[in-house]
Amino acid sequence: MEERKEEMGIFDEEDLFGEEKRKVIKKRPNYSISSILVLSIGLFMLVLGARNFFLDYQMAKRTVRIREECEKYRNVEAKLKELKMKKLLVKSMIEKIKELQKNKMKTIGFFKALKDNVPSGVILSAVHKNSNSLKIEGFSGNADSYSMFIDNLNKSGFFSSTIEQSRNTKGEFVIYGNFKGGTK
Repeated sequence: MEERKEEMGIFDEEDLFGEEKRKVIKKRPNYSISSILVLSIGLFMLVLGARNFFLDYQMAKRTVRIREECEKYRNVEAKLKELKMKKLLVKSMIEKIKELQKNKMKTIGFFKALKDNVPSGVILSAVHKNSNSLKIEGFSGNADSYSMFIDNLNKSGFFSSTIEQSRNTKGEFVIYGNFKGGTK
């Protein structure tokens, strides 16, 4: 019957698989605790390396973003510096305009006072004014009106020093003074 089973391809389970089971069991490697530990450490190192790579990538992205923000800050800082300089320039221009307005009012006041203090008999031909000095040219028919005009100028408070004058025999005169620009 054994022969017949063999001819038909029928085998006992035990014969069919029993021997092969033993062979498989004998061929299975014997994993020790140390090899499992080495494998676990290797896997851990692989995961750790991947994590570090990911973190490095994220850090590089953040670094680029921070550099871009720093560049924007530098640009803003430069513009702010430029605006501060412009602000100082505008302030100095405003001060200059105020000074010019003040000087204009003083000059207008001076010419009004000059007109009011010119006695009859004195004719002015030219008045030259710069920031510090004044030159008045004119004609006076008599010495009394000329003296009265000089006294009026000295009393006006527009001059910071004594008035220098010269008058020729024809009555033409030139007066120099250091202009103060205000009244007493």
